[in-house]
Amino acid sequence: MIRLNIVLLIAVLLSAFYLIPLRYQWRKNYTAVHAEQKNARELANESKVLDVRKRTQAASLRVANIARKKLAMRTNDPSITQYIVRKKSKDIAVIQTTTYSHDVAVRDKRVLP
Repeated sequence: MIRLNIVLLIAVLLSAFYLIPLRYQWRKNYTAVHAEQKNARELANESKVLDVRKRTQAASLRVANIARKKLAMRTNDPSITQYIVRKKSKDIAVIQTTTYSHDVAVRDKRVLP
């Protein structure tokens, strides 16, 4: 009976010495898995944010292309700029417009009541 108790005690001690590091490793792996899952969620959220930014930028480029091609709109440059000068002469306001087109100045005077 004593031999059986000693054998069982040794078996319990050996299983305890085996299970303690095994359980420690399991907890360590469990923590690592949860950290990686958290990292994966953060990366997924960041990916969604970047996709939204990409779509936003693509939308503005698409609008610019449509405006340029279908509506024949163009960016502002000095060759198509009109400068308006308002002069008051007694009771009549005179608006003088100067349009610079291909290095030629064209002047237009309009009289407003």
